[in-house]
Amino acid sequence: MTWLLLIVGSAMLTVSAQDDFNPGNPPEPDLRLRVSVSSERGYTSGSGTYLSGTKVTIRTSSRSPDFTFAYWTLNGEKYSEQQQFEYVVADRNVNFVAIYDFTPVNPSEPQMPDTYRVYLSTNEPGSCSFNRDNGAKAKAGTRVELRATPSQGYKFKGWFLDGVKQSDQLAFNFEMPASNVNYEARFVYNPDSPDEPQGDGSQTGNITNSQVGDVDGDGTIDTADAVMIIEHYIKGTTDKLNKATADVDGDGKIDTADAVKVINKYVNKE
Repeated sequence: MTWLLLIVGSAMLTVSAQDDFNPGNPPEPDLRLRVSVSSERGYTSGSGTYLSGTKVTIRTSSRSPDFTFAYWTLNGEKYSEQQQFEYVVADRNVNFVAIYDFTPVNPSEPQMPDTYRVYLSTNEPGSCSFNRDNGAKAKAGTRVELRATPSQGYKFKGWFLDGVKQSDQLAFNFEMPASNVNYEARFVYNPDSPDEPQGDGSQTGNITNSQVGDVDGDGTIDTADAVMIIEHYIKGTTDKLNKATADVDGDGKIDTADAVKVINKYVNKE
């Protein structure tokens, strides 16, 4: 209890000092911002909540051979004509929408010999985008690469062909048969660990995988982590902490009991 009183006192002094000296009211360094990515006609990836300064890959791929990517809008205004681009999270929530043009396949278009379509789908809308458009053609006997880029919070369960699992890797190659194929990328939503990045750099930057109790993400569990919990608890901003590392006792909320657990870990070198 003595430890906790010392930590609480330190946290209260820190909070008081911060309240007294606030020259420009700068944004809090651990502020998380929402990046929304969507499309009526395409698969998308990149949605999530991120720390300011985090680099996020925004990507889309077509859901149908009858639609072709045109451009992205950002909060309603035209932003980019690149199907994939890097966005650095700034100081506001943003909404990206991928716009597609209707370009129906001409039924009279001559069929290339030994060429078939690769159809792609996912069981979870909004869970990922693909490295190729749905229904894109490939020649029989050639190697085709499939790659899914997940959105934040989705855990990959594998590639399935006609219900049979083919690979548990986000990217894999297969030999194109002399027929159309239908591959499904299956995901499960894992909201308890929304900060776990997967895939080929779909998110990089300030978000890391830390052990329970390492609230500040510096690789060690010490009194600084307990101070951070109590500071946010006093200010009523525990929702800005990573629940996976700060909810040490696993009761679903972040409070002084978690700070006590952190101190116990530090003292007992758990």
